[in-house]
Amino acid sequence: MAGLRFGVCGTAHWAGTVHLPALQRADGVTLVGVQGRNAERRELLADTLGIRAFADFDAMLAEVDAVSFAMPPALQPELALRAIAAGKHVILEKPAAQSIADAQSLRQAIAEAGVTGTCFLTRRHIPETAGLIERARAAAPRSGYVTFQSVSQQADSPYAGSLWRKAPDATLWDVGAHTLTPLLSVLGPVASISGECIAQGTYRLDLIHENGATSRIDIGHDSPPGRLYERYEFGPEDEGLALTGPLYDRVGAFGRAIIELLETRARGETMTPGLVLALDMVPVLVAAQQAVAASSEQLLTRVKL
Repeated sequence: MAGLRFGVCGTAHWAGTVHLPALQRADGVTLVGVQGRNAERRELLADTLGIRAFADFDAMLAEVDAVSFAMPPALQPELALRAIAAGKHVILEKPAAQSIADAQSLRQAIAEAGVTGTCFLTRRHIPETAGLIERARAAAPRSGYVTFQSVSQQADSPYAGSLWRKAPDATLWDVGAHTLTPLLSVLGPVASISGECIAQGTYRLDLIHENGATSRIDIGHDSPPGRLYERYEFGPEDEGLALTGPLYDRVGAFGRAIIELLETRARGETMTPGLVLALDMVPVLVAAQQAVAASSEQLLTRVKL
């Protein structure tokens, strides 16, 4: 299989510390350049890595076979659709989209263009969490629980200046995508969801899955310093299907996502399981927003998907 020429769209911390180094190290790909609106960061990254800096997105598209996106989710679908229309393979970040319409457009565009796409859902590519998902699937539990307390809004966090993470309900879209990865992988599609905002940036969601299983999510986006914490549990406590989130190699995890994209392309398929899952979780997150809004009005409703 011929190597893919990759460009990265985005110049912020995640692009510079994960996407770019992983693509530069990966077998079967060539990192061509980086594109982004911040000229200073764009030029610095390009000079550091010995790649090209593109001011214009379409100019980069003309020089690559694939694009890896590391940018705010509100901007990602439009640019990804342009890349797909140009026949480029894509690696998306979570959330893949923030509306059902955008998720449907991405799914349809990839299928029609015949390109291959994936979404980097980190917990699928961490050996410990991937192993838990595999064991839990085999056990077929009827319940699940995830708590994820993020530190991304601490003053010393590299993401503290991320404007999209300061938006209302950003916790649902950012941290919620992490928690849904194991829950949907093990318990399957969601039939209904209820939720409440316990405090600013802190949420509780209760899900009923189509097979009758139930799950709960507790998430926060502004944990105290040094208190990053994530834990996953499935079924009765004595079954041992639990994991407290490990420290992990982000570049290595992204490298495994690249391999999955290349292997999926080699099979002539258009979407990796990661992208299918990422697009399937968009309506769940939309429903979570609706459920939380209803709860804030003292209407504890179930939002059908």
